[in-house]
Amino acid sequence: MNIRKFLAGLTAVAVVSGALPSLSVVAGSPLPAGAGDFVPTVDLAATLSDLAQLANTQCNVVSSNVTSLPVGEPFSLPVDPMKGLLLVNGLKSRADSAVAMACTPAISMAGTERTVTGTITSQALGASGTFTLACTFEQNLKVTADLVAGLGLAKGASVTVKSADKTIPMTCSMSATLSDGTSMSGTVDGVAKVGSDNSDACVGDGQLSCVPLAIDANVNVTSTTGKLSGFTGKGTYSLKPSFTIAKLNDELGNLKNFIGKQSVGAFSVVSRRFVPRAVPTAGTMKIDFAPGAARTDIVHPAVRDGVSMLAEGSYLAAAGPRSTKCVFAVSRAKKSFTLATVTSSATGVTPTKSVTTTQLTRLKKALGVKSGAKLTLNATCGATKASQSVTLG
Repeated sequence: MNIRKFLAGLTAVAVVSGALPSLSVVAGSPLPAGAGDFVPTVDLAATLSDLAQLANTQCNVVSSNVTSLPVGEPFSLPVDPMKGLLLVNGLKSRADSAVAMACTPAISMAGTERTVTGTITSQALGASGTFTLACTFEQNLKVTADLVAGLGLAKGASVTVKSADKTIPMTCSMSATLSDGTSMSGTVDGVAKVGSDNSDACVGDGQLSCVPLAIDANVNVTSTTGKLSGFTGKGTYSLKPSFTIAKLNDELGNLKNFIGKQSVGAFSVVSRRFVPRAVPTAGTMKIDFAPGAARTDIVHPAVRDGVSMLAEGSYLAAAGPRSTKCVFAVSRAKKSFTLATVTSSATGVTPTKSVTTTQLTRLKKALGVKSGAKLTLNATCGATKASQSVTLG
């Protein structure tokens, strides 16, 4: 038998049938033990502080050593002038004054996408580099918090958030590049549990208000390079960040000034305003890598409680093969409507687009559907595709 002709024929058959993997699919050397263990470090405080909005807060005194501020006395933040005068005069009435209140602030977290850049290290791969998250945090929630104020306190006043009635959804694209050129990208999808019942992130914090979070998320690594080339994977990411609430810090800063806990000359509008914690938060990321070609994963629109809404203003984004044309299209039966065509970045993350009113109108007409229709969203990047069910808003 002519071996060369046999091998040539075998190769031709394999190429036609797709039996042979492309070179980009073939993993390199086996990964060292612990190659999936990473330590990402980011500072989410400024981002979360900027996104969080606080509604009027109702409080009730639960303990007091001040006669004019008995247990059960109601307060609201911002404090109205008459109540404010009662509170200030009461706290100034004795040098060891201490009044504790139970409060129920309502916090809304805007769903605007924000990009946060930090660092990442891998002991097994012997390198460190940059770590980037482009995330949305969106939720309306009510929290339970303890407010303590008085001359008997070192800080004069402080708020501790204990728990919340809901978690905060977190949806991100992710990319990491180590100093030796090794990189990975993909998606991060999880929730943030609110309050000191779940996290100790505010222990030792010097801010007047501090909201602790415990974040647990799933990670889908869709493309890699360098020492990780030829591998993709799935895993988890956890961290415990915190953030401050500007409105509460302003209120408590004013209170400290009025009762004389701020040193003369040290108080100003600038010092009163909140300063987000500048302490980066180190997290834990563990990825289970396996040989495989780059794949596509949808970042937006996110799936929440089993439902994904496609409406005016909805984001469109995906992570997948690098520097590749990606098409976002919605289909129903044999009909399809293209919403966006973009090119993924050198890290494999697509730019985020928003669905416009015009697009939504044209989509409904093209597919013959109305709001509430169940459709399929397809994100096709090169030869890879991801799909998910969406409800038309």
